[in-house]
Amino acid sequence: MAGIGTQYMVIDLGGGTADISVHEKNDDGTLKEIHKASGGPWGGVYVDDNYLKFLEHILGEKVITELRTKEMIDFFDLIREFETKQRSFKSTSTDKVMFRISASTRSLCKKFTGQEFEERLAASKYCDSVIVNGGDKLRVEPDIVKDWFDGPINNLVDHLKSLLEEPWLEAMQTIVLAGLDGTRVQLALEPEAASIWCEALDVDIQHKLAGIGTQYMVIDLGGGTADISVHEKNDDGTLKEIHKASGGPWGGIYVDDNYLKFLEHILGEKVITELRTKEMTDFFDLIREFETKKRSFKSTSKDKVMFRICASTRSFCKQITGQEFEERLAASKYCDSVIVNGGDKLRVEPDIVKDWFDGPINNLVDHLKSILKEPKLKAVQTIVLVAYKTTSPIYRTTVENPVYVTEHGCELLGTLVTELPRDIPLSELDHDITFMFGGTELVVKVRVRKTGQEEILKLNCLK
Repeated sequence: MAGIGTQYMVIDLGGGTADISVHEKNDDGTLKEIHKASGGPWGGVYVDDNYLKFLEHILGEKVITELRTKEMIDFFDLIREFETKQRSFKSTSTDKVMFRISASTRSLCKKFTGQEFEERLAASKYCDSVIVNGGDKLRVEPDIVKDWFDGPINNLVDHLKSLLEEPWLEAMQTIVLAGLDGTRVQLALEPEAASIWCEALDVDIQHKLAGIGTQYMVIDLGGGTADISVHEKNDDGTLKEIHKASGGPWGGIYVDDNYLKFLEHILGEKVITELRTKEMTDFFDLIREFETKKRSFKSTSKDKVMFRICASTRSFCKQITGQEFEERLAASKYCDSVIVNGGDKLRVEPDIVKDWFDGPINNLVDHLKSILKEPKLKAVQTIVLVAYKTTSPIYRTTVENPVYVTEHGCELLGTLVTELPRDIPLSELDHDITFMFGGTELVVKVRVRKTGQEEILKLNCLK
């Protein structure tokens, strides 16, 4: 690709979409994009979707919907396991591929269909190509698994063919698949990486973690689960894990789940299921809004917290229950603590919101107490909670009213990273983001309210 005027295509299959761009080498050695990034929904997430359709065919749609909405931990485990198998699967394989069936999946199958899993399988088109082993494992013929990849791959190939038929790309001879060099990358669990990162913190923390034999605990609350590990400093300065990473479903996603249960109590389970399956955009907006409120909520607050009710929620309420939202609320246990304002807003007493956090927090505290009672951990004196940056990605699009940044036409303009002060609790580090437009330039400013600290990113919108 060294010659001046050389054209080549880059295909990035790393995410849920396939992102394709074409570049040309300029006279001065720089690169010019001659076809802006394009692509479509042909990444791994759509292979996942085909796996779920396979299960739906055997079990029925209601079973998978119930698993997705009521047994979220098992559902996420199912997807995580499939992601692992998906990455290691080879189209040339002749061996059956094994997938786990959780106890809750079997239970829901019996509840909704009146049949055992094996009976449903025997009556399906997969009766001769899928075997149940040990009651909790599926062994699937490789040709079936290969079929799950075919749709996304065929769509990608068709798109590439249409691009390569463009006259101005006739000089393009090289296609580069973006990926990672395995010899230069080492994978580590998040708590392990966090523990190493701790040594780059300020002097006071470094001092507490510096001594040979020092034991300390790292708690990573960044995801849906709390990941907890304990490490000890070796004589040679390396780290030894003395308590393997453990934890549980005590992250933010379970606070979200409590919010949904609150809505289900008022509206009924069917309304939330209908919203989740038929009006996904409104459902994700509901979750996104709650995420924002969740991060800014303070347990000491005395003010009611406001949440939006979208029109589709009210519509499903009336359609399914025969009652208006206000009627359902008046008949619920929240009649004295929740108010409807303007027809589309809920004002909720802060004590109710606080209750949504209590379960995950109490479970986390109990787990920490049980770990710290172990004799081998008696020297643990320091607990590090992993967090300190705020990252603000900035996107632009030519599409009207986009929902996701992975949609065709959306592109990342830049990312503004804010280093947060380490001597102030995270709960006090609220920040504001301001967009300033002028000419062809977009200026994005993040300001930490507590300290007045500001970070500014300037973006050229014509690039």
